[in-house]
Amino acid sequence: MLKVPKHFYEHPDGLPALLDHLKATTPAGVPIAAWEVGRFEKSADADPAVVADEMTKVTGELAGGGAIDIVWLPLAFNPGNRAGAEVRAGLLEPDGAERPAGVMLAALADAARGSSAAPVAQDGLDGVAFTGEGGTRMVVWSQDAPVKVALPAKQLTGAAASPEVGTTPVLIESDQSLDRTLDALGG
Repeated sequence: MLKVPKHFYEHPDGLPALLDHLKATTPAGVPIAAWEVGRFEKSADADPAVVADEMTKVTGELAGGGAIDIVWLPLAFNPGNRAGAEVRAGLLEPDGAERPAGVMLAALADAARGSSAAPVAQDGLDGVAFTGEGGTRMVVWSQDAPVKVALPAKQLTGAAASPEVGTTPVLIESDQSLDRTLDALGG
């Protein structure tokens, strides 16, 4: 039996309540898959950076919450929106060019490949950690004020490392186990 949260097209702030509900109502051992996750609403911000941040937070929290498969919809952005009701904030431009959300989803998939996922909620940071043979890769963000970290944080789109993590998700890589990486994170 597979538990599938269908049609989660909400702001990332609603995800913790969904995960709590699924954990409370799903029998032990039943995997959770998120097959339709995205953002469809009139008030959704279509700014590519906002879409990338929201997609990363939602998919990161789902992975950390135990989801085995995560599918972001829609695939393509539709600025003209023939339906006239909702902005569809996708991973690709209408011409097929990759948007920042597509770049970030590829980075998450790369970090997850061959790894186990665990939620990160420590010292003002939230996110997901992927641990495998090569160590730990975390995608983290701060809910509020920037958080100083001892390990360098890289933008998922390839920008330079930083000693702080703000509200935009960043990648932190370590050759250590998750516990040691979390211990080293705060310095």
